[in-house]
Amino acid sequence: MTEKKICRTFADINRRYTDIVNDYIQSGYDINTSTMSGSQGEIAKIDLTNGAEIVRILIDDSTDYHELASDYTEIIVGRVTDDIAPDDKNSPRTVWNNHLEIISEERFYQISSRSWGRNVYYGTKEEAAKAESLRRERRRAADTYKKTEDITDKAFSISKRVIARKLGCTRIINNRVSVVHYDNKYAVRYNDKSIVLR
Repeated sequence: MTEKKICRTFADINRRYTDIVNDYIQSGYDINTSTMSGSQGEIAKIDLTNGAEIVRILIDDSTDYHELASDYTEIIVGRVTDDIAPDDKNSPRTVWNNHLEIISEERFYQISSRSWGRNVYYGTKEEAAKAESLRRERRRAADTYKKTEDITDKAFSISKRVIARKLGCTRIINNRVSVVHYDNKYAVRYNDKSIVLR
């Protein structure tokens, strides 16, 4: 078998898939075209036979909702267990992916997700879990950054000067003054008016 290498891009996964298919062909397997029609949502599949058995090699995307590193692409090699004869054009039958006897599977976990102009990068489950944990920390930090914080007590005297200067008020009613900090800005509010300070 061809030496397994770490796949970082989808092109690497394609090369790994090609190596696996090539290993079977070099071992005497031929393509079994009669079982390859239709799709069950997989990215790609090929059926091979040595005359005695049919082996399906497929690439599919999947998600494990119970794990931190949840999105992955996998290559599955499976033996057909249903009663389907190889090389039989006259009685094509559907090979169900969920009926395969798994020979091998390789998972490539998404480290980065696809966005405009960027490729998806893959790695081990541990690398993907670490990347997802970092993304969650950054989202929490961003949420904190956007959170509105009432700082009226800390900035009360400054806010009264701002209200007097910007709104021209000479007499200010204290319980109508508020100051909030949000999105790296400050807003002084008085009655129904608001003054944004950067």
